[in-house]
Amino acid sequence: MKIFITGAKGSGKSTLVQTIIQEQQLQVSGFLTLPLYENGNRIGFYFHSLIPVQQNDQRFSIQETTSNRTIAGIFDHLGVECLTNSQGNAYIVMDEIGYLEHDENSYLSSLTQTIDKNPNIIGVLRKCDIQYICQIRQRKDILLIDLDTISFMDAKAMINKQIEEERKK
Repeated sequence: MKIFITGAKGSGKSTLVQTIIQEQQLQVSGFLTLPLYENGNRIGFYFHSLIPVQQNDQRFSIQETTSNRTIAGIFDHLGVECLTNSQGNAYIVMDEIGYLEHDENSYLSSLTQTIDKNPNIIGVLRKCDIQYICQIRQRKDILLIDLDTISFMDAKAMINKQIEEERKK
């Protein structure tokens, strides 16, 4: 069961992933990308591994006026370590795959290998037309759920059904 959720910014993609994990009590590995705040203002994002790694919670972007500037190397080091150590675990969470990692070639290769080799993935894809994101969206072995075309509750029910069917196997 490889499920990726996409949709507009603020549509509830990450919230849906976290809701499913909690309600289904899934054993997970993988990662979250989380906002970093200082004095109530978002100053960027950081990478949080859901399994032990050498240096977790590393900042990978700096918030600028209208965009984020990437801090090079975080995905190629921490991201690859996280994905490598997540292999074979029950459910691998990838929240979120976006445009900030576009120059991190080792990470992108590890991301593809992880999706290829692991049967249970729950991920979030940023809605943008970048080659590696388009390639994931077009894969035949994933279920793509777009929160711009299906409600949060219907998406949740669909994913819960998939998990229940997988558990019966």
